Amino acid sequence: FWPGDLTMKGADAPALSLEQIIMFTDQSDRVMFCTGRKIAKSLVLECQILRQAITEDIKPSQTTEGLITTPRESQMDVLYGRIVKKFHEDPLINSLIAREIGGDKPETHFRNGFKWFWRIEGLGGTDTNMIGIRARRILGDEQQLGNWVCHDSRKMSALPDCTFLYAGVPNGVRGTPFY
Repeated sequence: FWPGDLTMKGADAPALSLEQIIMFTDQSDRVMFCTGRKIAKSLVLECQILRQAITEDIKPSQTTEGLITTPRESQMDVLYGRIVKKFHEDPLINSLIAREIGGDKPETHFRNGFKWFWRIEGLGGTDTNMIGIRARRILGDEQQLGNWVCHDSRKMSALPDCTFLYAGVPNGVRGTPFY
């Protein structure tokens, strides 16, 4: 992870709590982080974006796909902007990226054959952005605002060995897949 993200200006480097250590090291197939703000959920998600892309065992000339999703464009813009900036600031990480496609449906292609699709659910709640992806990894941020249509579509796009990581803040709404 990026240690500077765990500290606030003027503060000593905080020690990670037991819960945060468990969050950072959890390798389960289905993970849900349902905690308050400023716990480092998004940081764990950012670390997983890089870790899963570069440690994936991919045979030559094959591609492995992953899906990163948020409910709205405003959340995706922040997540995508933050991680792409970090990737480009580090020469080693930047050298691992083969190609990037921006626009409404960004993609990040790594040299080892891993490809991240960045998708939003959108206000309409249709699954248009989720169709056609064969995901081995699915990461979702701000999933307390997600909807069932897109969640069901993500399940349909998941390969049998797919891992899921959903992160969000409990907001009392019980009608979402996050709960």
